[in-house]
Amino acid sequence: FHAAAEGVAATDDVFDVLDSARAMPVRRGRVAGAETAGDPGRSGSVARSEGESGAVGSVVLRRMRAVRGEAALAAVDLEALPGTVTLIEGPSGAGKSSVLAVLRGACDYEGSATVDGVEVSELAPTWLAWAGQSPGLIAGTVHDNVTLGDDDPDPRLVARALDAAGADVPARLTLGVQGAGLSGGQAQRVAVARAMYRVLRGRAHVLALDEPSSALDAATEARLWASVRAMADDGTIVLLVSHRTTAREIADRIVALPAREVVA
Repeated sequence: FHAAAEGVAATDDVFDVLDSARAMPVRRGRVAGAETAGDPGRSGSVARSEGESGAVGSVVLRRMRAVRGEAALAAVDLEALPGTVTLIEGPSGAGKSSVLAVLRGACDYEGSATVDGVEVSELAPTWLAWAGQSPGLIAGTVHDNVTLGDDDPDPRLVARALDAAGADVPARLTLGVQGAGLSGGQAQRVAVARAMYRVLRGRAHVLALDEPSSALDAATEARLWASVRAMADDGTIVLLVSHRTTAREIADRIVALPAREVVA
């Protein structure tokens, strides 16, 4: 009874926060006063001058620093093109996950971070299909988790996504809160399948995976890497954060981040 009462009170607080957010539509993005590389425009496209770096359809970071509180992490430069796997490496605390946080609009940044020539701060984060280190599953079926946010789900693509992620669990399986009923590795694979489903569904052209094989055995990891490579070969931009040396085997480009933080 007491736990339920606390839950109701917490829910009221959550809705208060959401209502406040709707009243103050503030977006994360480049920090005030940071130098920018041109005007990305509002129309979703940008005219490039001859010789300007960043191919159409690419994700480009130029001296991009993720800002965490009073500190800015080391600057990152990368260009991820369609049909390629870009592996982001580095020790714990180097800012690998923060790079993906910038792209999905969850972290402020300095410098430039563009998708198709437009700053990510100007875009809704729906362009990115992302699976983080926490599976983030909900109570419901595996199918519900994979198709989360899709009002007209495609069961065939659900099966394809689960297979690609190596998630050998039935789509009709009902899960409890936070994915109860699955092992850690299974939950991780369902989360990866959800991101892959969005790409297969045509809702995103960039797939970002943060340590997707941390809870997998060698055989399952190899199966996942083969699927990631295949999606890249089909034209997807893949951004992969992993500490596994096996990830290097499928990478076209490797971006190594230093451990040291730079004080802002």
